[in-house]
Amino acid sequence: MGKEKDRSKQALASVAAKRDYILPYHRMLAETDPDLLEAYDSFYDELALQPRTLPGSEKELVWTGLLVTTRRGVGTYHLRRGVEAGLTAEQFAAAATLAGAATTFFDLQFADEAFGDWLPDGAMMANYDDAIARARGPLSAKTAWLIVATCHASHEQFDALAYDIRRFFGAGGIRAELAEALSYLLLHRGGPHLINSLNVWRDVAKEGRCEGPYDEAS
Repeated sequence: MGKEKDRSKQALASVAAKRDYILPYHRMLAETDPDLLEAYDSFYDELALQPRTLPGSEKELVWTGLLVTTRRGVGTYHLRRGVEAGLTAEQFAAAATLAGAATTFFDLQFADEAFGDWLPDGAMMANYDDAIARARGPLSAKTAWLIVATCHASHEQFDALAYDIRRFFGAGGIRAELAEALSYLLLHRGGPHLINSLNVWRDVAKEGRCEGPYDEAS
């Protein structure tokens, strides 16, 4: 029993050293399955903490948008890491505003579909583009579309996600950047959200507009 307790404490200490916090499920796993906690901790480290493709500042902007769109106030660790990466209050505000601006897609899409005979051709989606351009403030267009795409993916809003993916690649985005941003859904929303979002990306790629999430022949 003493060795098991020591193992639990060691597993929790490793988690706390990387994050500066301990969550209830960390405690549960430490006491019931420390092997799983260690495996999860390694996975989390690779997915969310270690450098991948996105710069640290851009990574935390995506996380900020994701936290705002899902209304989760428990992820302030990501904002603290963003500050360490050099983000400003104005950049955080832009990411949060983009999460709000993303919702305008649906009203504008409805207006286009329901009242298109009374509206200029293409005006509603052009207005959506303008809303994103205004909301992004100091952020690049590529970063803005990456944030918005992740927000829509988190709610499985697939028409909007397909639109965002086209705009992201049109702004100079690359596959590895979108892959990293969408992979955060594994932690925040779960596997089914990521699977469905990748199916949308795959369909957009079949239009010849961008590289797909994976090689269809593999």
